[in-house]
Amino acid sequence: MSPNLKLVISDPDPDYNGIDIAGTNDEFAGSAFVYFGLGELQKFSEGLSGFPSKFRDTREFEFGAEDMGTAGGYCRLVFVCDSGTGGCRVEMDLRGDRRYTDYQQTVCLEVTTIASEIDRFCSELLKLERNRGGVASLKPE
Repeated sequence: MSPNLKLVISDPDPDYNGIDIAGTNDEFAGSAFVYFGLGELQKFSEGLSGFPSKFRDTREFEFGAEDMGTAGGYCRLVFVCDSGTGGCRVEMDLRGDRRYTDYQQTVCLEVTTIASEIDRFCSELLKLERNRGGVASLKPE
């Protein structure tokens, strides 16, 4: 299992993008189907662009909704740089759609990467938004 974070538009709609978000590392894997508003991937890319800008830079993003009455899952991504050499990690919290199960399906995991890989990932996010299809993948260091 190759550690990564991957976003795939699996349900493009005129009003939203349905996105499968998957995370894997050497021990855990999980995914969630999350609804993104139009333009939300671009905002994500812009908010992450230039990361890390300083030592101990941290940026947090949340997508979907945690409450049980809302369609789709939930995703929280925290990008952390606590290395002076550009090494970074992404902490992921992925939760499934509770409308279809009696319990909350969730996975929390972490992947490591480097700053130049985050720059490439931001470009892929913009293409994903523009093309309303494809894959954006953050690979390990």
